[in-house]
Amino acid sequence: MIPDRDNLKTRKDLLRQAAEEVVRGRPGVLRSRKLAVAEEMLRAREATQSRALDPMDPRWMLACATRDSLQGAVLTYESRRKLMRLAQRVGIRAFDANLIVAIVQDRARRGEPIESAAEALSVIPRPAARRASVTAWVWGAAILVAVLVDAVLIGWLILQ
Repeated sequence: MIPDRDNLKTRKDLLRQAAEEVVRGRPGVLRSRKLAVAEEMLRAREATQSRALDPMDPRWMLACATRDSLQGAVLTYESRRKLMRLAQRVGIRAFDANLIVAIVQDRARRGEPIESAAEALSVIPRPAARRASVTAWVWGAAILVAVLVDAVLIGWLILQ
């Protein structure tokens, strides 16, 4: 179906009008949006500053382990590998783990306590909690299958 020229012209006019409104910007709407973004940024900053890390938080645990592994501000290759394995066990992604190590090393180079890294560490996404219920179901299913296979084998041996 071919659109008629009049309809096409009105569409172009509407698009042109919308583009002009975006370029010009409506002062009231634009200002209110800017204020809303600024308020959101302030709320996020205040939430980050006031949030202290829980001692059982995996990010904080990795940071403390990193601090304990440092020799001055240097981290040996073997220590880094151990820290990466720890991060993997607690569910921290490799990129985030390397970032945590870098933050702690930077604080150590500057001679600052690890507590000053809490704000930077809170920006790193918290690792997803492992679902223990899924693990329990998998283990339960594995045990059930093993019991059934054993029953079949025992039955086969008795009947033969």
